[in-house]
Amino acid sequence: MPKTNSSSRHFAGSLSYDRNGYLIKGISIVIEVLLIIGIIAYLFYTMVSMYGNIGNLSMFAETAILNSLVTIAIIEVYLGVGNYLKGASHSMDYIIDAAISFVVREIIIEIFGKTYTAYTLVAFGVLVLILVISKRILAFETPPQE
Repeated sequence: MPKTNSSSRHFAGSLSYDRNGYLIKGISIVIEVLLIIGIIAYLFYTMVSMYGNIGNLSMFAETAILNSLVTIAIIEVYLGVGNYLKGASHSMDYIIDAAISFVVREIIIEIFGKTYTAYTLVAFGVLVLILVISKRILAFETPPQE
């Protein structure tokens, strides 16, 4: 029976780990680059939209507020994805923050568009409350990082 060298087994295991590590690192870089491109593109879109509405103050303010909230939500998703891919425990915080930003944006759209009903606003309020409670529960459940 041939002897197996423990160092050769260790090398083979680390080689496959390196391949998987590089694959995951490559995928995370691609995702982060795409999100950065999305943030830059949306900021450009916001500036162009604001410039187009420069004569109408209410549309200018609405565009600035709504597009800023979307930009904040995209940044939160970027932070959450980055932390998730690095294995950080606070990645769900960023995702919940992004969800809260999107819901607040929808509330503002409903109010500006005057298409809201009491039920819609209550439903959005309950959703924000659930997200905030979820975030607090995660804060209690997540051990502190050293």
